[in-house]
Amino acid sequence: MVRFQQAATGARRAFVRRAAAAEEGTASVEFALVAVLFLTFLFGVVAYGIQFASRLAIAQAASEGARASIAGLTDAERIGYATAAAQAVLDSYGGLVDPAATTVVAAPVAGDASRFRVTVTHDLGAFALAQLVPFVPVPMDVTTASVTVNNGGL
Repeated sequence: MVRFQQAATGARRAFVRRAAAAEEGTASVEFALVAVLFLTFLFGVVAYGIQFASRLAIAQAASEGARASIAGLTDAERIGYATAAAQAVLDSYGGLVDPAATTVVAAPVAGDASRFRVTVTHDLGAFALAQLVPFVPVPMDVTTASVTVNNGGL
């Protein structure tokens, strides 16, 4: 019986020694650990890049809309020019900014007839990548840019 226990203990020791020396699966285990962190970081960079680019697009659309509104002589003309210019900018960004998830509001400033305001609001939550990567937090879902200009004149 003692001999059997010694033989079993020796076999266990040999198995432990062989298992400790074996390195066949270490690369795949290391890859599995590092890949999760790397992909999370990569998706985070992409999500923040899209968020930043859409903010720039919204700000440019509001600026171009306000610039175009100066050409109008009446409020109706200003609203038409501002809306058309802002939509043209939004359309030029292709798939980055969804026009269906964007609203353009152009109107005179309340209480000041000599000023005109263009506000562009975009909901980034409707963007497909924001729904694919729920574990990467984005700063905000709704981006708003507002630009106010003087009407000019004599």
